[in-house]
Amino acid sequence: MRSGDFDTYLQTGRLVGDRFEAEVSDDDSGGGTDAQVLTAVGDNGTLAILANAYAAGGAGQFSLTVELLSGSGGASSGGRAATLGLTTVAPGSTSSGTLSGSSQMLADSSFYEHVVYTGSPGDQIRITLTSSDFDAYLGWGPIDEDGFAGEAFDDDGAGGTNSQLEVTVDGTGLFAMQINTYSAGETGNYTLSVERLAAGTLSSAPVAGEAGKWRYSYAPALTPVHRSLSQRVKEYGALELIAATLHERYTLPRPVEISFDTCDMVNAFYSPRDSDITFCYELLEFLADVFVADGRWTEEQRANVFGAVDFILMHEVGHALVDVLDLPITGREEDVADQLAVYVLVRGGDKGAQAAVAGVTALQPSTNDFDATALADEHSLGPVRIYNVMCWIYGSDPVKYSQLVDGGSLPEERAVRCPGEWDRMAKAWQRLLADYRP
Repeated sequence: MRSGDFDTYLQTGRLVGDRFEAEVSDDDSGGGTDAQVLTAVGDNGTLAILANAYAAGGAGQFSLTVELLSGSGGASSGGRAATLGLTTVAPGSTSSGTLSGSSQMLADSSFYEHVVYTGSPGDQIRITLTSSDFDAYLGWGPIDEDGFAGEAFDDDGAGGTNSQLEVTVDGTGLFAMQINTYSAGETGNYTLSVERLAAGTLSSAPVAGEAGKWRYSYAPALTPVHRSLSQRVKEYGALELIAATLHERYTLPRPVEISFDTCDMVNAFYSPRDSDITFCYELLEFLADVFVADGRWTEEQRANVFGAVDFILMHEVGHALVDVLDLPITGREEDVADQLAVYVLVRGGDKGAQAAVAGVTALQPSTNDFDATALADEHSLGPVRIYNVMCWIYGSDPVKYSQLVDGGSLPEERAVRCPGEWDRMAKAWQRLLADYRP
């Protein structure tokens, strides 16, 4: 924007009804008193421009020029990165840098810096962070004036202590890599490389398969956060593992489908009408928020998230078996489903026991102040469920799981009865399912 009559002030943004919302502003970047901005057209294909005078009462003639830049995604990213004081990296390039004691610091006392990607929306890229000085930890996500919002993280994906991520640039905003160390206080030199992948390399198509009449599928995730979590749960093989385990143990008169999908609610459920189990991506996001609040995805955090996934899936399998096999039960079906989940998981050893504890712990309410609705719910109260699960785990092997009592997690008054509870429960499930073994 140029004018020989007044000091120009230029803003770009969007119109919300009759109201203008500014996103980028400039006073003198065009030289002298002329203004210039680098910006991106919004997702709806429109851009609002406000031509203004810097000083009150400024008036006169002006000229406005709009130029479409080649590689416009990169140009606007570079301009906005400069505004935020950040360095950039282009697709197909490699850059070097240093994390030092003067770098910015995260809450865990590890140093970090951000590097903005200057490619285009829709790019599929492989990012590799290497260092011989520190254990690399790489993050990816949108960034703006309010900070970095990590969507994907990796520790050792490039081998050794080096990191690697494969991501898709979702949308027209600014996206950055977070260069970080795994441990607090580490410093040193690093190399960052970004490779643009062929279109379609990172497919969001559903993954599906079957093990006998146990069928499974991963529906496409619809948000960047859910896509990242979907990729993690696919790599873990949650549905493949559970389908294979169930196929080895139980035969079905009709197929049961198990899937991850978008539900617009935090939930997992079994549908008797369709004979299918749905684990909502929203619940997966909730579990990540509970166990991976710092976004690091350590081995312990990963074990807790996927342990909880295993428990919740097996709980819903309990509902499916009661329905599909027409099993005779008394009492609340939700308690029965918890029993089956623990019975199957504990038979898998310590990992299964840890999964049961992670799952029931994640589902605890934030308060123990229960109203009439909670007391009348089909589920047992949260504290009751967790004591039941711990009791059954302890009862399955009191010597192996003695720490549950010694550490105060399970009261001794309940613990003395747990071996008997486990024996009765295990025998009941063995008898109920005996006719359905391969």
